[in-house]
Amino acid sequence: MELKNNLEDYTEDEFIEFLNNFFEPPEELTGDELSKFIDNLLRHFNKITQHPDGGDLIFYPSEEREDSPEG
Repeated sequence: MELKNNLEDYTEDEFIEFLNNFFEPPEELTGDELSKFIDNLLRHFNKITQHPDGGDLIFYPSEEREDSPEG
């Protein structure tokens, strides 16, 4: 998947695909490679969204929110 510079550059489907990588990463990645992959996704998510809750939106969503990539 190509990482884009701005949130606005993603279509809705592309952004959902990006988010799905947190929950369904490539099967061939394990251990340190998997950790680096997730860390890279998280840094990118924080950069393009600039949301004050950052990665907590993904890893620790509030109970009032839908916590799937589509939600």
